[in-house]
Amino acid sequence: MSNIEHSKAIIDAVLAVVGEKIKGEDAVDRKFKLLNDTGFKWTDAISPTPNNLDLGKSTTSKEAFLQLKVAVSKKLKAKKRDYSTTAIGSEVIDIKNGLMRFQDPELFAATEGVMSKIAKVELNGKAILNETAIKFDPETATPAQISAEVEKKAEQGAKNYLAFIEKNKDALGETYAIKRNAVITMIEASGYKR
Repeated sequence: MSNIEHSKAIIDAVLAVVGEKIKGEDAVDRKFKLLNDTGFKWTDAISPTPNNLDLGKSTTSKEAFLQLKVAVSKKLKAKKRDYSTTAIGSEVIDIKNGLMRFQDPELFAATEGVMSKIAKVELNGKAILNETAIKFDPETATPAQISAEVEKKAEQGAKNYLAFIEKNKDALGETYAIKRNAVITMIEASGYKR
């Protein structure tokens, strides 16, 4: 776990990347390198909820995370930008994503920074992806994996079709109930979950 509060060097490096967009530009990369060199990890920019701490997704204390958010808020105010809770949270996510892209490019490529795709982060910093986040590769997949992938896509397609019908109830008029019941029957007969 990180120190209770971050050092001035860390906060200064964080503030240097606030408002920067992750585009792979040299100037932005240099700023993230400076932040990386302070020892600040992408997991230090994750809210220290009990679940995030248990899964290793966060390595910061409540005090340090609050310090980070306050510093970001002050920077946004100084730039005369929106400094609502949403804007602050968005900037913290950008910092996390920029560091993840810099510190673990393979993880960022696999997850695009979406934390729900990460099951756990081990003590050595190695992230374990959720099964649903692992990309399916038909070139290397076994017949059982191909069959499971086809089944998963078919179930998702049926659910999407039912959602489409329910969303367009008014446009379907008299045929709505018939079409909805037919799709529900197909979903249930296929053994899919609704």
